[in-house]
Amino acid sequence: MLQLTDITRPFKVGPGQMQILRGLSLWVEKGEPVSIMGGLGSGKPKLMNISGPPDKPSSGIYEIDFCKIRVGQPASVPAIASRGRS
Repeated sequence: MLQLTDITRPFKVGPGQMQILRGLSLWVEKGEPVSIMGGLGSGKPKLMNISGPPDKPSSGIYEIDFCKIRVGQPASVPAIASRGRS
């Protein structure tokens, strides 16, 4: 199970930032097929990286197999990422 709640993530553009993910929420059951579609620059690769998680959102909450990860607790991300590699 993967659940993303109110995910935001900026992308650096020159001297500023552009929000590519704003308030994204998503629920995917284990084994459920998913297709991610969107226009150029809509954040598809960033969403895949965040849900992996080699990347982390700038705000929001995500759960992987009912283990909740809140942004601002970076120590929990490597623990979840390494759990799948045992």
